[in-house]
Amino acid sequence: MKKKALILGLILSTAAFGFQRPDYDERDHYKKFREVKEQRLELFENLSQEQKESIKELRSENFKKNSKLKLSIDEKMLKIRRYMMEDNVEWPKIEKLTKEIGILEGKVEYNNLRNRYEINKMAGFEKPIPLRGLKK
Repeated sequence: MKKKALILGLILSTAAFGFQRPDYDERDHYKKFREVKEQRLELFENLSQEQKESIKELRSENFKKNSKLKLSIDEKMLKIRRYMMEDNVEWPKIEKLTKEIGILEGKVEYNNLRNRYEINKMAGFEKPIPLRGLKK
């Protein structure tokens, strides 16, 4: 009997938690994002061939820069996993690697922002592309 009551309580609490709504409807946020993205795609179609090639070059350069940084991040993550598997975990080494990963991730984000700015400038967009995680 107690098990049934516990399971029923768990199901009801899960359902109540699942039906909670945030302050705004997330679907509207994604709908607006899709609309902005579609507008930008239309603007890209109207660019000259030279502008399209320049943007393609910028994107490939950014990809190469970020690929090297992401490879370094992956290597450091593997080192952390290796240190965590040891009998005596050396926390100072893990802390150092974690800080290095944070710095590298910051560089990747900076490269992406810089690349996005250069593309917007080259394409002549008036408003910047919305950034992830930032609300108006």
